[in-house]
Amino acid sequence: MRKRFHFPVHQIIFHCISCNQEFQTFSTSSEAVRIGNCSNCNPFYTGAAASEVKVGEVEKFRQRAQKVKEKNDEH
Repeated sequence: MRKRFHFPVHQIIFHCISCNQEFQTFSTSSEAVRIGNCSNCNPFYTGAAASEVKVGEVEKFRQRAQKVKEKNDEH
């Protein structure tokens, strides 16, 4: 096998800017990394984004259904 085929792996700290959480992992980078969103504060992973979209869509549907119902009641 070829020598020095793999990059050196270092144990580094990732720092989340949004929630100030730090976690340790391995990377080929030798410096600490600052990230914008981690799995603790990202809306996709926490489920906050999905529930907001569903509630909004349901409410829009109910409003449209109410308008159709009122229009049919007038005739």
